[in-house]
Amino acid sequence: MLDENGMVKEYYDYEPFGLSLRENITGNEQARYKFTGKELDDRNSLNWYDFGARYYDPTIGRFLSPDRFADMYPSLSPYQYAANNPVIFVDAHGDSIVHINLEQQKEMMEQMSKQDRRQYEEYVKSKIVYEFADVLQGWQVITEARSYIDLSYEWGGADLTKGVDCSGFVYGVLKKLGLIKGDKFNTSNMLGGSRKDKFESIKSNNILWGDIAKYEGHMGFYDPVPIKNPPEGSLNGATLLSARGNPKGTGLQKVHYGVLNSTKWYGIPIFYRIK
Repeated sequence: MLDENGMVKEYYDYEPFGLSLRENITGNEQARYKFTGKELDDRNSLNWYDFGARYYDPTIGRFLSPDRFADMYPSLSPYQYAANNPVIFVDAHGDSIVHINLEQQKEMMEQMSKQDRRQYEEYVKSKIVYEFADVLQGWQVITEARSYIDLSYEWGGADLTKGVDCSGFVYGVLKKLGLIKGDKFNTSNMLGGSRKDKFESIKSNNILWGDIAKYEGHMGFYDPVPIKNPPEGSLNGATLLSARGNPKGTGLQKVHYGVLNSTKWYGIPIFYRIK
């Protein structure tokens, strides 16, 4: 911590599980928020950290009560901190394991809209352990994809300046970001040839923004933009950002938002993430 003159007022060194190794304090007042920004409760000299959902004891590297989501991690102790790997993971709230790069997170948050920040916080609070690199890449993909909303639909097209079909839209965005090379793919050959190792299948309860929803004859990007009164068949109110040509006489010949999980037109999607 620095004082108003930019001089070092306090500094602390911690071992990975939060035990204080060295500290230097000038003056009588100490910071209340220390290891990973959590409040240190030093009443009765216990020195426990308040993580929100639970108290944490850095002396033993364990929480003091079981994780309410422990059944999702059968291989881990319900009292573990950061999946027993605090060099790679942090626990955001006492029940939320997050893989994170703090410098990249700061840069990403500065560029995000308020809506995207709220969505990012939902990912952080989720019990699913998301790789931060996947969250960052997904946000970059969906941000790029959103910039083409209202781009004209063109059968067989893959030109982001003129017009695209559904696969051309996905291909064009990924290629522009340098995430994929080669010729345009479509719904039938996306996973073929040199691309077979570029995509990994993702379960529907583990999808992130920017993941690809692939149907029988259609594809697009998953974007958890809140919509009012989501259509029947939508997945948790989420939406699909895709290029479609006049679906069911709607007149929408362009890149736009539609129903993500529609059994009415294309069936249930399979989700993929670019590696």
